[in-house]
Amino acid sequence: MKIKKPAGRMMKKQLYNILCALCLCVLAMGTLAAPAFAALPKDHAQYMESSEDYKNAFEQFTEGMREAKERLSAGEYKDLERENETTVAEIVKESLEAKDPEADAYATAYWMRNAYVNKALVWDWLRKNANGVQGFYRMQSAAFNGYMTIQEGEGKGLYAVYIFAVQKGGAENNCELKAEGKLNKKKMRLNYGGDDPSATVDLAFDGESARVTTSGAFKASGWFGANVVIDAEYIREKK
Repeated sequence: MKIKKPAGRMMKKQLYNILCALCLCVLAMGTLAAPAFAALPKDHAQYMESSEDYKNAFEQFTEGMREAKERLSAGEYKDLERENETTVAEIVKESLEAKDPEADAYATAYWMRNAYVNKALVWDWLRKNANGVQGFYRMQSAAFNGYMTIQEGEGKGLYAVYIFAVQKGGAENNCELKAEGKLNKKKMRLNYGGDDPSATVDLAFDGESARVTTSGAFKASGWFGANVVIDAEYIREKK
């Protein structure tokens, strides 16, 4: 389900990093997490009338949760609700401290949580449809929390790959990589849009494991910055 967010609205980097860190903390505990409806401002009804952004954010957030209730197990959905209230409160607190209007603070929180719900539903689908190399893979690292999703593309042997990593204990140090790759036997070189042909990102598959290896040129390129690395073993999760 795509987010129909109004064009031109930009999320603050600091809030984005909070979301990323919270998402990965939940992943590290092995649970799905996200939104709850207890996190409503006292002027909710007024904001629904006066703020189009608030109204759109809340409605899409609500729709995402309805879909989550249909698709996730009862336990997963409860986890999703419980963490949502805490996360929305954190985001709203950050926005209010920055002197944002309350309606805007909640709208930002709902947009961000809706984005996470959509991701969680994709992860759930991938766990249930782990065919070939397609699936949701969890990063195995002492220094970073992270994950990788691999989805079949339209062409034969083509896949869309997304990798996210965040330094443990350092929400500011995170990275993401969106790429495409073609499977060749049990290996895949990713096309991520870089200009240097020696700055490579390679995947090697072995059963339920995938190893990500980046070249020295890629590490030196500053593509990620903040000393974040994605080189690690990733283990596929299934339902």
